[in-house]
Amino acid sequence: MIVIGGTTVPALRRATAWFIDFALVIAAASMLAVLALTGCTLGKALTGLRVAPRVPLPPGPGPARKEASRRAALRAAVTTTADVAVYALACVLLVEGEFLLSMLVWAVAVVVFFLNALPVLLPGRRSLADRVAGTAVEAFRFSTAAAMPPTRTS
Repeated sequence: MIVIGGTTVPALRRATAWFIDFALVIAAASMLAVLALTGCTLGKALTGLRVAPRVPLPPGPGPARKEASRRAALRAAVTTTADVAVYALACVLLVEGEFLLSMLVWAVAVVVFFLNALPVLLPGRRSLADRVAGTAVEAFRFSTAAAMPPTRTS
């Protein structure tokens, strides 16, 4: 058994796999939280975009909130899988010494990434995550000067 810095290699492998799993859960949970609460991630907010329902939400605060949370969870699951999860699995396999399987999973990760991204080039301009969740990415609608009533300042 190889010892590196007082730690055995199998322990390092388990720690690396645990860390990658933990990071994956944090990535999915944070994306779910920000999408459910604000409708946009930090990157979307900085570019003036948000995730909106493709069809109107049901009336009432309870059903609308539940449906919005369901859509956020679906979108977060598909996006995390396409962007992070399959790559993380390839990394865990590589750390475990499964080089050939790791390369195969990495190739699958690239295919999954493109399956999520390429539908944006189709007429609907929605990713696979948007299509599954029933959402669309749109620009923020800021209030305009015409929407504000005139006020006297003097």
